[in-house]
Amino acid sequence: MTLSIGTIGGKGGIAMLTIIDNHDEEMKLIVHKISSICLSTEFQELCRELEAVYRQCSMDNPTAQAFQDALYSMLTDGEEAGSQHVQMH
Repeated sequence: MTLSIGTIGGKGGIAMLTIIDNHDEEMKLIVHKISSICLSTEFQELCRELEAVYRQCSMDNPTAQAFQDALYSMLTDGEEAGSQHVQMH
């Protein structure tokens, strides 16, 4: 959230308080990142592999669990790659 204070009408004018909420922009970035992951071939292959393993292990709801685990894995891989990139510079 950004907060700025200004005046309208020059000296002695009306004080204005502007608050900019970045929540919508952050949500758009998150949605973009997740949709990019879910549409990737790597993600889809990982889901299939995990689901096959989970079915062999007789896990409850293997499709949903595979999806969640694959998404979590790829989200955290992206964060780790980003933090390593920052640390290298």
